Amino acid sequence: MVPVTVNVVYYSVVSAACTSPSVSISGNDTSGVVTITIGTGCAVSGKLVTITFAGQFGAAPHVTLTPGSAASAGLNAYIDDSTVAASNFAIGAATVPANSTTYKWNYLVVQ
Repeated sequence: MVPVTVNVVYYSVVSAACTSPSVSISGNDTSGVVTITIGTGCAVSGKLVTITFAGQFGAAPHVTLTPGSAASAGLNAYIDDSTVAASNFAIGAATVPANSTTYKWNYLVVQ
């Protein structure tokens, strides 16, 4: 079953987002915008946030991520295929995030 597009997605923040980050998502299971304001004490690259779909897909979908700002493009964010499942995906960064910086990405999920 493909989730209904009015569902709200959920998230959990992980270590590369540093101390006390904030995350907001405007969208649904199939598309939207993820905004992360990084906390402080940033020292590592890696997984920033895991996004959990409100409804589960029938199988792992295809997820596309595009930067919503120059700062976001400079972070070299990615979707690691090993994190994509029928219920969630994760956004990672190849570059260490800058303290107290806001990053924004557009996502598109297709079954």
